[in-house]
Amino acid sequence: MASNPRGLGSRDLGAARQQAAQTRIIQNPPSSAELSELLPSPENGRDVQQEKLDPRAWQKVVDLAEAFKVDGVSTALTVVPAEVYIKHYPQHTDHVRESGRPYVVIHGHRRLAAAHVAGLTSVPILLKMQVVSIRIAAIQENSLREPLDPIAEGIQYREAMQEEKLSQRELASRLGNVSQTTVSHRIAILDTIPEVQAKILDEHYTPGTGIGVSFAAKNLARVRPSLQKQFVDGVLQPFDIVALSNAVADVQEKAEKGHLDLRFVIDHLSKLRRDLQELFLEGSIDEAGVVELSRSLPKEQRWPLPAAVAADLPEAEVIAEQSPAGATGRELAEVPTPRTEALLEQAPSEVIAEQSAPPASAANNVAAGPATSAASVIAEQSTAAVPAPVAPVAVIDKPTPVPAAEKRIILVESASAEEIAQALIDNLTPEVLAAVREYLA
Repeated sequence: MASNPRGLGSRDLGAARQQAAQTRIIQNPPSSAELSELLPSPENGRDVQQEKLDPRAWQKVVDLAEAFKVDGVSTALTVVPAEVYIKHYPQHTDHVRESGRPYVVIHGHRRLAAAHVAGLTSVPILLKMQVVSIRIAAIQENSLREPLDPIAEGIQYREAMQEEKLSQRELASRLGNVSQTTVSHRIAILDTIPEVQAKILDEHYTPGTGIGVSFAAKNLARVRPSLQKQFVDGVLQPFDIVALSNAVADVQEKAEKGHLDLRFVIDHLSKLRRDLQELFLEGSIDEAGVVELSRSLPKEQRWPLPAAVAADLPEAEVIAEQSPAGATGRELAEVPTPRTEALLEQAPSEVIAEQSAPPASAANNVAAGPATSAASVIAEQSTAAVPAPVAPVAVIDKPTPVPAAEKRIILVESASAEEIAQALIDNLTPEVLAAVREYLA
């Protein structure tokens, strides 16, 4: 059995062979190399082994191999000496030296795989002794030939930025033929769940069958994983995702956990500027305010709301006790007109004046609640019976606004009968007010 001279290990022998090969190639650069001399780059953005698992990607390698069998390899693979590669990627020193191969491929991994499939023994190479950035050079090469899929491109862009300490704009400038938007979108889709990424690949290989990169980057990547999954499963629609992508992270989390109604978030809260969403989370803006603010464009949204707007908020957005304990809607019966005078003298608790556009004779049908000391008094300005009181609500039930004819103004705990009377005077229609004054006179 042959022994290693002076006890050299296999790793040292591999390094020695690579050093000797490098000396030879410097003196006489080769134009071709045996496949057994070529090591695929461990940092290769095109994972050939992974492509074997995807029939759509591997078919391209098979097709290329068939062409090589007929015409040979016409485009050289770009390689660097093993020692040059190690200087760029010292973390792969052991792997490269143990291989004993003198060259590391930096461009042409798919051609290398196709050459193996075609049964070739050698391929043309272009030897480079110095490369400023192997990764950026590889990205440039791939963009000029068969491009990587969007996910693989995103991984390469992200790692290039980390290695070279570049911003997205700087990387795009270095690459030359790639826009900053492309870089941004490819990196953003790396934040999507595997199911979304699979749909992105579907769209890449068969347009019209999956999810586009732009939609995934600008919207799906900005929502929480569970919401992405609901989109893939068909629970949420594209316009829902667009809305949710505008919601701050804490709002999405509360919706995800059921602490906020998802439809309320999509229909209203997501339409607010981010600073106003934060105020809602702090409790400075209530659900009623969110609904009203969502009707305006973000640049026009102001808080607090103008007084005139606040007075028109839907009744479902106001929480108030509207009837004495145990009372039902039918117990609030109509009473004769003289009851109006008693109403003005009653000890106050809460008065609800409903403005429902009555006829001029409506003064003859003013209704009031039972004469209990702490009762709520409801003055209704129409000939119809008073409807059942609305139960208190803590969350917006109906985001749609109540028509102006049905709006209610809530006056809580007035201090005196005079204040109640003044409130009624301020809120009665001119026709009813004239009829009441005529009766009292």
